[in-house]
Amino acid sequence: MKVLVLISCSLLFLSGCKTANTTSVTGGSATGEKENLSATLVQATIGSLDTTSSSRVKLKDQGRRRVVTWDNGLNLLHASSLVIYYDSDQRASSWNVKLVGDKPLKEYAGASSVQNLGAWNGWKVSRLKGGLLEGTLVTQKGKQLEFYSNAYAVRYAGDLMRWVTKN
Repeated sequence: MKVLVLISCSLLFLSGCKTANTTSVTGGSATGEKENLSATLVQATIGSLDTTSSSRVKLKDQGRRRVVTWDNGLNLLHASSLVIYYDSDQRASSWNVKLVGDKPLKEYAGASSVQNLGAWNGWKVSRLKGGLLEGTLVTQKGKQLEFYSNAYAVRYAGDLMRWVTKN
């Protein structure tokens, strides 16, 4: 239910953006950049930006998972690469975003606060509280950020299961 509320709020937020401040993969305004970073991530997770991707692939031997990759045109995200893994039957609620970026996690989180949960295999583990990415788990090592929806973490990243239920 929480995921449906998040998606609904995200779509309402995105539909209310002014034309001058719409988010795109190749550009955007400096005004509200923090919000644009998280809104662009949400757009990418639900498939709105797939047409600008470098490649889309169905993974073999991985059930219903697919991968979308961007190798260029990531100016607005201040990222050098973006890869999204998702369950094709539940894309809006089951996804993993791998991002190599130049901004700190707090800026990608937008209006969210970052709750530090601990460490896992050399990665810092956090949860986002509030904002468009409410409840998202994030692992971080240097400039590498990985965002996990709870549904994706439970199904495809079993090692993160203990973090899904930790408050």
